[in-house]
Amino acid sequence: HAEVAERVLAPAQEGVAFLVALVLEGGVQLEGIGRAEVIHLHDPFQMACCASIYSHRAGVPCILTIHALPTLVSVLAPEIPKLKQAIENCLWKYATWLCKDIDVEVTPTETISKMIAERIGIRPLVVSGGVDMDIFHPDPPQSKDISALREELGINPGAQVILHVGRLDAGKNVQAIIRA
Repeated sequence: HAEVAERVLAPAQEGVAFLVALVLEGGVQLEGIGRAEVIHLHDPFQMACCASIYSHRAGVPCILTIHALPTLVSVLAPEIPKLKQAIENCLWKYATWLCKDIDVEVTPTETISKMIAERIGIRPLVVSGGVDMDIFHPDPPQSKDISALREELGINPGAQVILHVGRLDAGKNVQAIIRA
């Protein structure tokens, strides 16, 4: 009954670490946490197959949050004729194969859920990670408050400011917004 846990770097994302638990039999026991009750994946590649296999062996439900569609991955491919379409087709086939062993699929938007349903025949639950505007609706700041904040942060009064709340990676393409 071997259990090994170690921190390793995620190969696709430099500087991002995650916990890998290799379990041959039995449940995952992490010091101070206890036995896993659910496995929640946010990446369909790095640990998904292992997690899915483990979840079935351990009788633990496996949830996959699908943040991006294959189209958003294929656009990063080099401009080689038919390569992007081939990558996208392969990713959809992989998604179809992977999702047959996942207990619950989740997406952040209704649009992504519908596109997945049309393409692979499953209808993920929609759980928005967005802001509930019925709860969060601050009053617009007064110009004197904006001026004071710009001064405090050392931002020139006429400079354009972009607020991006999210991770900075190629898929978000923040550089295109800055260039625009």
